[in-house]
Amino acid sequence: MITVYGSINLDVVSKMTHFPAAGETVLTPEALPSPGGKGANQAVAAARAGGAVYMVGAVGADGLSVIPLEAFREAGVDMRGVAVLPGETTAIASVMVDAAGENRIVVASNANGRAPALTADHLAPSGILLMQMEIPYRSNWDALAVSKKRGAKVILNLAPFGPVDKELLSQVDILVVNEGEAAALIRHLGMDAESTEEKAWALSALGPTVVITLGGAGYLCAGKAGLIVGKALNVEVIDTTGAGDAFCGCLAAALDGESMPLHEALRFAAAGASLACTKLGAQTAYASKDEIAARISAG
Repeated sequence: MITVYGSINLDVVSKMTHFPAAGETVLTPEALPSPGGKGANQAVAAARAGGAVYMVGAVGADGLSVIPLEAFREAGVDMRGVAVLPGETTAIASVMVDAAGENRIVVASNANGRAPALTADHLAPSGILLMQMEIPYRSNWDALAVSKKRGAKVILNLAPFGPVDKELLSQVDILVVNEGEAAALIRHLGMDAESTEEKAWALSALGPTVVITLGGAGYLCAGKAGLIVGKALNVEVIDTTGAGDAFCGCLAAALDGESMPLHEALRFAAAGASLACTKLGAQTAYASKDEIAARISAG
């Protein structure tokens, strides 16, 4: 089982020709509400990719939670770990997408700041704990300690970037970062590494297997299995929002129960992330396990 511990948002997605400059107003024909939040995105991506998923997080006792909670139901995510908090507002993300499919995102954390503590009851023995950085850092580090006692494998997506020390990283099994996050972490830790490969090896020396996602160029992974380099699918990009979350969710689904070796799981994750770029939105764009497998088979 995969336990996802993290954020749950209502996204408001606006597609526009270009991002506004300072003081500029850009008109867009419509803004569409959709389910979001890195934690929720990864949970839905993992469930659609074939994983058994248990979500732990928080929403407000308000109408804004209806869309993200319904998305969990449709994807088959177990929501018993989701707290509905009276007097709190569900987190809201404003997502702007330009003509090239690039995005700018602002998140109001709201109820995510009061995510319930992760307990051993939320984890399956020898399961997977998947975390991001949109809830309070202390909550994540407490969850990390619980997971180690439970014997769960930990996948940490250090996004958005937040400070983490070497001792905590040594307890992480798989660290997933993009190029910017990898560079920020190297600087934060005072390490000396220039190229992407050097950064991956330097971080992996602290303990975790390190995956650096490279957008349309694919990914690079360094760890006990050696160096693994892979490509993304060649797709028409509509919207990159949530593609990194799709990668993480699909990776967890592929590794749960050791159903795939790491190199195959990474290829599966990259394919899922690529397909997520072919539609507008995050969770609404995620592919099923069969769709991902078919696209890999097609080459």
